[in-house]
Amino acid sequence: MTDGPHRKTIQRSVGYALAGSAFALLVASVGVRLHVNFATTGFLHLLTVLVVAMMAGFWEATLTSAVALVCLNYFFVPPVYTLYVADPQNWVALLTFECTALLVSKLSIQKEREAYAAILERSRMVKLYELSRRTLLTDLHQRPGPQIVADICEVIEVDTVALLDATTSHVDMAGPDGSELARLAWATYTSDRDEDHANELTWQRVLRPGQTSIGAVVLRGGNVNALLVDSTASLIAVALERMQSLDKQNRAELARQTEQLRTTVLDALAHAFKTPLTAIRAASSGLLECSDLSPTQGQLVALIDEESSKLSALSTRLLRTAKLESSATKLRREPVVIPELIEEILAEHADQLDGHPTRFSFSSPFCTTDGDRELWALPSRRLSTTRPSIRRLVLRLQFESTTAQVRFSSLFTMRAPRSAPRNMTGFLNGFTEVPDRIMSPPEPA
Repeated sequence: MTDGPHRKTIQRSVGYALAGSAFALLVASVGVRLHVNFATTGFLHLLTVLVVAMMAGFWEATLTSAVALVCLNYFFVPPVYTLYVADPQNWVALLTFECTALLVSKLSIQKEREAYAAILERSRMVKLYELSRRTLLTDLHQRPGPQIVADICEVIEVDTVALLDATTSHVDMAGPDGSELARLAWATYTSDRDEDHANELTWQRVLRPGQTSIGAVVLRGGNVNALLVDSTASLIAVALERMQSLDKQNRAELARQTEQLRTTVLDALAHAFKTPLTAIRAASSGLLECSDLSPTQGQLVALIDEESSKLSALSTRLLRTAKLESSATKLRREPVVIPELIEEILAEHADQLDGHPTRFSFSSPFCTTDGDRELWALPSRRLSTTRPSIRRLVLRLQFESTTAQVRFSSLFTMRAPRSAPRNMTGFLNGFTEVPDRIMSPPEPA
């Protein structure tokens, strides 16, 4: 595939050299017929060499200047129609002509190449400006990867592009051989090293908006150089970082709006929940003040008032906890003396125990641990508020290295209704053991 363009280049160079040489012969023959002197013909030949140098190149102009030198020596330097030079001054003139032709051709070609390089760099700057403009206009409602690779293929004019976004671990491709470039992109990101393969027209770059890499890009084909590839990679890195920052801002804004909605819903829920509780407590308090209640009715009303008070306190605590941020919900670690804590809870719920005996069992004399006091008290409160007739409550405290366990078990009697069969009544009047309930402290940080 590479022999075809190379052969065409050689044919083009040979064609320009033959055309320049033929024109030099034509100028010499016309000069002989018109009896033009050596100086005039020499300047015409020099002009021919400059034209060939501008149109073809230095080596084509060199061949044309050699043919022109032979023509001047053969047709215009005495003795004419020979290649012998009798006067040494003519040798100086011929050598000056050849050096001038070569030097001017070289300077002309150099300036032309500089002008072409400037035009090419200007074209690349225009491409970079257009690419940066398109990255700023990227649709935020879609993934940035497919949009960026499409813009690179269209603006930078490369054949294939593979873009790896390390944040999402996704590779976006455009053009043929995308799977091969995707593997190269992963290899580039893993090795964290830029590579250039000019013979394969493949350019590999790691995307670094700062000190850390956020992905990789691989380009293949097109009229690009290392500087253009580096600039393109920098633009892609800035664009990806900008998209990630905008995504974080959008998530933060969404979280803020969600928090506002949650606060509004909790306020409405608190109002809807606390209002009936307040009414129940007011009614129960009013009934307690009445003197015409029977003892049973008084106990029931007192029970309603007590339980509604607990429910009100519990709802207040739950609503307060629900309004806290997740980062603000932390365990309050403090020394907890387990026997004292259990005694406080049993004293608090003495009416539920109804005077039933309680037995403690400690497996270690070390009865102090670190933890959240409320979490330690929660299981025992739950057990002490059960309503069956508790006959005995057994607590076992066990310490093992850095952990402590409190086991609760209780024996209670369930009353059968009078309409139950006699054999069923006898079974239910027996007592059943509740499985152990284990309460462990939070794991140390």
